[in-house]
Amino acid sequence: MDRFNGHRFGAHWGTTVTGHSAVIRRYVDDGVTVIVLANLDEASLAVDAISKRLADLYLPGVVVQGLSPKPDPNPAESARLRTLMAAVASGAEQANAPGLATRLPPLVRARIGEALRAATTVDWLGEERVDERHFNLDPALATNRWYRLTTPGGMRYLTLRLAADGKLLGILIEE
Repeated sequence: MDRFNGHRFGAHWGTTVTGHSAVIRRYVDDGVTVIVLANLDEASLAVDAISKRLADLYLPGVVVQGLSPKPDPNPAESARLRTLMAAVASGAEQANAPGLATRLPPLVRARIGEALRAATTVDWLGEERVDERHFNLDPALATNRWYRLTTPGGMRYLTLRLAADGKLLGILIEE
């Protein structure tokens, strides 16, 4: 069980040795279940991404790509995080992002850096406090914050994982 933007959901993914893949995603409070089955198990099929996008058709805002831009309540904090992300993307370790530049693979850092450099707009999409209703293996994680970057190559979505003291614990970049 997990939670995203206030929506509780359960999900399960699977593949077989014969090459089939599947995902089921059930939004328990919203009464929506999405099942995606594929007779191939290839990363390019992205059955999980398909399941999220289908759910978002019925429940807008259940995936980061379905969130709508909002006025940023703290532009100074967003600017601080953008500067911090750029430093991490360049491979520089930062006190406010302990170990992150080392943990993120070079290709991920490159994608983040390119998206930040190419962004013509950066929209704040919201944030959510992490509590016991979230599936979370990091006891330091306190908040997920979401941004949308508009780039010449398309939209890029960032999920920033923040500790209670504002340290950047992780960055997820999606298209």
